[in-house]
Amino acid sequence: ITTLVQEYGDVGNSVIVGRASQLILANRDDVVHIRILAPLEYRCGQVMQSTEVDADTALELVQQHDRWRELYLKNHHNADWNDLLLYHFSINSGLVEIDEAVEMIAHYVESMER
Repeated sequence: ITTLVQEYGDVGNSVIVGRASQLILANRDDVVHIRILAPLEYRCGQVMQSTEVDADTALELVQQHDRWRELYLKNHHNADWNDLLLYHFSINSGLVEIDEAVEMIAHYVESMER
């Protein structure tokens, strides 16, 4: 995974979701690390909508996914998934619409290029 993330980072103009990329590409000044987060209730609602599961199953899936991500970073990179200093900024997708988030990210990337 590390090699693949590094290779995609070298290609440029790539979007890498997860895979510890905030750590693997941390020392690069041509990379932006963004944490997308949302309240638990909102995330469970999104899971229920997209997978047609009940509330209890959605909660279990969200919590299981969070545990997997947290353990992956801790076990393979000795890092804390909740460390916001690993990111340039965070976006709460429960409050910010997708179009607005894209605009924010694009604006930040453009400002980096100047």
